[in-house]
Amino acid sequence: MTLTLADVDPVHAGAGGGMLQTAQRVGSALGVAVVLAQFFARLGQTRGDYPKAFSDSLHTTIGFVGLALLLALLDLFRRRIRRRPGPAAEPAAA
Repeated sequence: MTLTLADVDPVHAGAGGGMLQTAQRVGSALGVAVVLAQFFARLGQTRGDYPKAFSDSLHTTIGFVGLALLLALLDLFRRRIRRRPGPAAEPAAA
């Protein structure tokens, strides 16, 4: 959450926090919907093979978590590069 709200002006911290919570809730709901849809579709295709349906859904969940981790790391590195100071300016010769 610190990375998400790092660029929000403290005056707007409440609105920024609200947007963060809303995005988290919507993302969670969409993720659950996709994984459950896949689970039940696979369950129907395999005529009740719960282990296969569970395994496929678990792989999808792991993929989503891996993608989220990758995006978080990319954001972290982007922020570190952006904040890295440039070369120090040399004083002008008199």
